[in-house]
Amino acid sequence: MLGVDGSAVAGVPALFLGVSNGTPGNGTFSIADTPALEMAQRGQGKRGMKKGGDSAKKESNEATEQSPAMLEGQTTLDKLDKGTRCAIGRSRKCGIKLAVKRGLFETRLRPRFPDGLECRDIDEEWAIYYSPIRSRVNYHGGIDMPAPWGTPMIAVAAGTVVSIKRGKESFRGMEMILRHSPEDTGIPLWVYTQYAHFDKMPEHEVGQRVRIGEVLGPTGNSGIDRTGQQSTHRRLAIHFTVWYSANPLYFAGRRKIIPVDGQWMDPNALYRNKSPFDSYSMKALPEAEKRVPISVMFEDPADGLLYLTYAMFALAGMFMFGFLRAMKL
Repeated sequence: MLGVDGSAVAGVPALFLGVSNGTPGNGTFSIADTPALEMAQRGQGKRGMKKGGDSAKKESNEATEQSPAMLEGQTTLDKLDKGTRCAIGRSRKCGIKLAVKRGLFETRLRPRFPDGLECRDIDEEWAIYYSPIRSRVNYHGGIDMPAPWGTPMIAVAAGTVVSIKRGKESFRGMEMILRHSPEDTGIPLWVYTQYAHFDKMPEHEVGQRVRIGEVLGPTGNSGIDRTGQQSTHRRLAIHFTVWYSANPLYFAGRRKIIPVDGQWMDPNALYRNKSPFDSYSMKALPEAEKRVPISVMFEDPADGLLYLTYAMFALAGMFMFGFLRAMKL
């Protein structure tokens, strides 16, 4: 069981943020309880849409994609079987069937947030039919949650940065991928989480360790549209994806991180914090078990209002950042 600073927290699942701050709602904790967690100040950051890519141009000489020497667990392409390469990599040469076989389909899991808090909705859910906005048959490989400009994206668990991409040719735009060991999460699997559509390149480095709840970078709308150009109309949001494998090895390609024997995971399943996690088992759960309890992380400003910040679900929710905007209590 790991706390925000990596120390043991008695009786609290590793992904469950359960620091008490005296406010209603089980499993919530205050930003004030997280040392060195830098949150964007209220009043900063633009609220409306702006032409995408402005910040990417500004940052072009300040940060670049990182491809360092091989890290622990990193392997070569020949260690991947064709099925995994197609299922997780999803290149244009591959159909959608292998991805579906590896778990990319709807499970009907839904997050359940603590009582007394109002959370922003996920506007594009896990594995929804995505073909109308792509040039081929496709399903949404993650979840999208809208948020104001510059809202901090937060690490769902302690882990290691294994990829940072500018994504000039990607629908996801600027992105980061973290690799979480069983010791990081308390789950007997190697888990990979992807955070995309940053407003600017993350300042972390590949190989760097991050803490649970650590800010990774600001929300934006980076990423190309169907024309191949930076989108000028995409709403502000985070795209969050989860993969997993029982095998600790992974391949770091030019555009993709692919776990050896990798599988897709509904992000809600991660926060169940107990086996099984595969999409087949999640889809087969009785309806009463499809609502996943979630813990959230929120800002507790001096005026007594709780503003939903990209919060973390844990214990089965949707990752994430649930964006809590809770009323004065």
